[in-house]
Parts: sequence; C-alpha cells; structure tokens
Amino acid sequence: MKTTYSLFHINTSFSSIEQKNLKNVISKCYWPLLNLVEKNDYKISIEASGKSLEEINNIDLKWIKKLKELIKNKKCEFIGSGYSQIIGPGVPYEINYKNLVYGNEVYTKLLNYNPKIALINEQAFSNSLIGIYNKFFKAIIIDHLNHPNFNSDNQEPQILTDDQGNSISVIWSNSISFQRFQRYIFGDINLNDYLEYLKNYKKNFYCIYSSDVEIFDFRPKGSKSERPLKNGEWAKINNLFKVFKKDKKNQFVFVYDMLKKVNTKKKVNLTSIINPTIVKKQRKYNINRWLLAGKNNLELNTLCIRAYNTIKDLKNSKKKFTKLCELWGSDFRTFPTNKKLSYFYQNINKLIKNKKIKKQKNFFEELKISSKKIKNLHEDDNYIYYKNNNYSIILNKKKGLTIDTFIDNSVNKLKLFGTIKQGILNNSLFESDYFSTHYTNLNKSNLKRYSGLAENKIKFFYKKDFLIFRTSQKINKQGKCDKEIILNTKKSELIINFKFKNLISSYTRLNFVTLNPHNFDKKKVFIASNLGGKKKEKFDLIDKNFNHGSFVENVGSLVTTNNSVPSSKGEIIIGDNKKELHFSINQNLSFLIPMIEYEKRKNSHLMRIFFSAKESDETNSEVFFKNLNASIKINVKNKI
Repeated sequence: MKTTYSLFHINTSFSSIEQKNLKNVISKCYWPLLNLVEKNDYKISIEASGKSLEEINNIDLKWIKKLKELIKNKKCEFIGSGYSQIIGPGVPYEINYKNLVYGNEVYTKLLNYNPKIALINEQAFSNSLIGIYNKFFKAIIIDHLNHPNFNSDNQEPQILTDDQGNSISVIWSNSISFQRFQRYIFGDINLNDYLEYLKNYKKNFYCIYSSDVEIFDFRPKGSKSERPLKNGEWAKINNLFKVFKKDKKNQFVFVYDMLKKVNTKKKVNLTSIINPTIVKKQRKYNINRWLLAGKNNLELNTLCIRAYNTIKDLKNSKKKFTKLCELWGSDFRTFPTNKKLSYFYQNINKLIKNKKIKKQKNFFEELKISSKKIKNLHEDDNYIYYKNNNYSIILNKKKGLTIDTFIDNSVNKLKLFGTIKQGILNNSLFESDYFSTHYTNLNKSNLKRYSGLAENKIKFFYKKDFLIFRTSQKINKQGKCDKEIILNTKKSELIINFKFKNLISSYTRLNFVTLNPHNFDKKKVFIASNLGGKKKEKFDLIDKNFNHGSFVENVGSLVTTNNSVPSSKGEIIIGDNKKELHFSINQNLSFLIPMIEYEKRKNSHLMRIFFSAKESDETNSEVFFKNLNASIKINVKNKI
C-alpha cells in the first residue's frame, strides 16, 4: 500500500500577481480548491500564510468561513507557515520568531485553529530553524529532492536534528512529483506518461502535489516560460485524484497522519559547510536566489535590515514588525511587478524615516592627507609596511592595495592571511597568486571581469588610533571603485571599505581573504555563523573540494553561485582550536552574504572567504549599481 498525501500552497503575495487581480484568483483558483475538498474524500491539505488569509478575508469573507467549516468537519487539513513567506536562514532570529507568532495569531483569529505542521517557506532550510519551529509545531515540511548529503529510499518521515540538541519531525515534499503533476495538468504530458512515472516510483510514500494554487485556470504574469492558459484544469485535477482513489494500492492521508509514520530511529542532520542551506527544486535554485539575485535583492535586504535596526528596540512595535515581516517576503525578490516594488519602497521607507540610522563611522570620512611620520610605518616601491605590538601588515601597492601579509603576534609569527604566492606551496593548484582584500566583478554584457588589482595612486590619512589608506580604480568606461583600508593601531583589527559608482554587475564579490594553509589545522578548522537562529551554527570542514561561488552548470540560464553561509547577524567566524578570525559586515551599508572556497591537495589546501553583493540566476542576470557601499571589519581572537 502506497501512502499518498497532497498539499496546496496558497500565496496571495505571488510575485507577479497584482492586488487588483486577487478577486479573480480567489474565484478561479481558491474556490475550486475548496470545492474539490468539499465534494470528495481526497484528504487534501491546504497551506497559507497569515498575510494571505487576511487578504482573502478582506475580499471574500465567505471563502474564509468555508475553509473554517471544512477544517472543523475534518474535510481538509490546514498547514501553517507563518505570517509572511520569509526566507528564514537569511533574516534575524527575532524576525523568524515573530513571523511564526503573528502567523499563528491570524490562524486562531480567522480559522479558530492552531496548525501542528508548518511548510518551510520556499523550502529554504537551515538547522537554525529547527529550534524556532519546534516551539510552535510538531513537524515541518521540506523538499526531499535537494539534499546532497542525504538520501531516503522510502521518503519516510524522519527526525531532523541540529548540533544544539534541538529536533523536529520532517515530512517530505517532492519537487519532481509536483512538477510531473503540473506537466500533466498543463498538457505537457498525457495521462499514460504520468502513470508511467508513478509505475516507476518505488517509494512507499508519495506526495502528489506540494506547490502553488494560483497557476491552475489562471496564469500569473511572471517568467516568459509560463504555459498558455487552458480552461478546465481544476476538472482535470479532480479526474486525476479519482484515478488515485480507484487504485487499491493507494491510500489517501492528511499530512498530519504522516506523524504516525515517523521513523524515530532515523535522526539526520541535513546540512554541512558544503550545503549550509537547502532549498526547493533542482540545482538552479539556491538560497542566493532570494538573498543576492532578483532585480536588486541586496538593496531590498539592506533596507529591511535598516528597518529592523530602527524598530527592534521600540515599544509597541508589533504593527511595524508585522509590516517588516511582510516586506521581507520572498515574492518581492523573484519576479515582482513594478507596482509591488513601489509598494515595498514606500512602506520600508516609512519604517526607517522616523529614526536615522547612525552615521557610518570609519567609512570614507573627509580627511586631510597626512604628512605625519608614523612610527614603524615605511614603504618601498612595491609595499607598505606597518607593525605595532599586536600585529604586522604588508600592503601591496602594485596590486590594488591588497594585503600581502597579516601576522598576529598573539597567535604566532606565521602569516595568518594574505597573498599565497605562485609556487610557494609547490602544487599545481597554486599556479597563480591568490590575493586578499580585492574584489571581482563580472559584466556579462561585455564578458569582462574586473578584480581591482591594478596599480594606482595611494593616499594616506592619519586619525587618532587609525591609519587609513585609500586608492581608486576605474571599472569599464563609467564605473569606479574606491577602496579604503583602516588599521587600528591599538588592537588587532582592520576595516576594509569599498565604494562603487556606476557598476554594471552580473556578480560582485568583495574582500577575498586567503588563509595561510600552514597556519590553520585543516582537521580542526570550523566556520560559524547565524543562519536565522539565535545562536551560531558551527560547521566543521569537510574533506571535499567545494566553492560556493562556482557556476551551476547545465541549468539553462546563468546561475553564478550554488550556496553560501548566510550571516543573519552580520558576523562570520573562521578558526581552529587555537585562533579565530571574526568578520563583521556593516549590514546597514550592504547586506553582504559570505561564501567559502576550499580546495584540498595532498600536502596542503586553499581556503578563502569572500562576500557577495550580487549573484545571477533567471530572476535577473545583470543590475546597475549607481552606488554600492560595503564595509567589513576583521578581528583576531587568540583562544589559548
């Protein structure tokens, strides 16, 4: 007997659906779904955000009453998700928590129901979410397909765990299954093709459908790949469910019934440093779709974090936080209409305007060029040298003011990070120089990549306790990058600032830092960051090559990245058992996303961290940054 279940996802915020069209969507999509549920015993589950229910309630109160009635009579099951469809690994813990609180309040108010299971928004999962969702729900639903480190032959429900003692049951959706379902309903394949797929599906658990409702008998104006509308799609869905029901080898259940089938002996940790986050669908999808791609997701996320920093300490701020949860929703970040983007900017600016974000300190302040002689500061034709009681540093004048050498005296006398020069490690991997604190920018239009490694004039400034070095480079005919390195003379700390003007970007990655492999024990190296949770997740280095910034091949459109280590709190740590490098992102300037590159060889390894401001996928391959400002602080902590 095959256990089958289905989940229909309602989303009034669908990126390409205008507010004026919602009445039509309710009529053509939402009512047919309830009719399907009411007239049959298919045990269909329905999920909607709190925001979606509020909007439906404002337009069609009868629909909400009918859903409430069907839930009460156990004709259907309701699945929760939160107030808004936020991307959990990329937002602060407080936003994730409040999003679930506000969502459950709406469910109680409108449906008199508290769902016990939640669909993870966009199936974007990190282990940090376990300890948040298990406070509200017994289980979560995530996609079974996109887990490189895990495979369940049976697709049975299991227990997910993290490294902090948290756990929650997981029920699997399946991207391939719901896409086959869609293809049949859209007429891309016939019934025999679909049944042949089912025949070859050998798992004991089958999720018939787990995606959008708004695409049947209605077409959002989204990507160019949307199929032409054919009437009668809900009737076709009904007929397909009848086929399932007639099959004696098939048993319909609600998603909640799957909790009885959880294999409690199978406790799995899904993520690793290679894949710190997991999302829905195929390889072209990854977390950076909502963090760094889109029409300009960097700007949207930066404005959201500014709003968060504005309101987080205010009293009686529920209304503001509710609005911020809405504005952090994923649908503003894929294919939003111009009206939706206009709505975003109007409302996010309302949250920010009443309180100015503190003036950015140590970011290209107006200073007079210094002629003061500084102790232990000197230069030659190629390098600038500086040392104090805490550290010594060498800056490369010929390569865009990159850091050639940084040594922290409290750790040891070896280079901590800097340039790994050609041939030093006697390995073919290191056949070129690997610099530190430069940037790379790809311009798809002319297929040129700029790295900020050219020689240019360097200006020196002195401010109490700080030495400041600046240089400037052209990018294309109209673009420009100003770079600033600030050295703290009192402690082991430096700040790297970038100020871009008129930048055309398919991807822009900043502040590459190349670690000295001789100064890090690769068996003890770890990376730690907040991925939507209160505490940092710690990832041990896996002895496999990976690069979060490598292109995803054979997926059609340009996808420039495959994963990242989101830093929802703005700090990421790389260290081993003796020392730590702390990287702090000034998120009020730019909500940058950290990425890691690791290449192992027999006697050595290459490890780099960098920070992305822009990546590409089919949501948008290129953007124009009139202004792009970024700042990253580096501190060293000796653990001995």
